[in-house]
Amino acid sequence: MAQEQKRQEWQQRIDEYVASGQTIAVWCAAQDIKPCNFNYWRHRLRIQPEDRSNQPVKWLTLDCEIPETTEQDQAPDTIAVQIGQARISVRKGFDQGLFRDIVNILQML
Repeated sequence: MAQEQKRQEWQQRIDEYVASGQTIAVWCAAQDIKPCNFNYWRHRLRIQPEDRSNQPVKWLTLDCEIPETTEQDQAPDTIAVQIGQARISVRKGFDQGLFRDIVNILQML
């Protein structure tokens, strides 16, 4: 079987799976296809789309701010959570109930 014909056959199978609404395991069992083969082709067809070499490259401008770090931000057991303008530093062993209440209040503002 030619490679292009095989690719089209597997693309059709994948389309049928998507239309079925079933899980991969259930659909593959009904079609007598090994799930590992199905996943191989699904991945292969996803990363090797049709030839797009004739399409222009599109670039995206990305602006980002790199905040100044403090000693507290660099602590390995501390994470910072930012909600709007508020920034909360959370350390290991924090009170989860209190944190949840604070987050809920900040979301309402």
